[in-house]
Amino acid sequence: AEGKVSRGVNQGGLDYYHKLIDALLEKNITPFVTLFHWDLPQTLQDEYEGFLDRQIIQDFKDYADLCFKEFGGKVKHWITINQLYTVPTRGYAIGTDAPGRCS
Repeated sequence: AEGKVSRGVNQGGLDYYHKLIDALLEKNITPFVTLFHWDLPQTLQDEYEGFLDRQIIQDFKDYADLCFKEFGGKVKHWITINQLYTVPTRGYAIGTDAPGRCS
């Protein structure tokens, strides 16, 4: 799907997560879904440097909307970004983690 909802969606991936969520619910396990945990599609990083460009806002919104539409009937707890402080500091300020930028 190349990182953008507008370029298509990996139906196999959606099916996988539907099955995973269903399996959790069958065992009475409440799913908590994290939308971003260090998994920015490489395409978005290559195309416009990912989080350094405001275009990421619309792409992330489209992704979140898709997740809410697909899984919202089953998932009640969402985490937008895991380790929010770590992403900008280690990824962009000191460059020790992806994408390895040092401001």
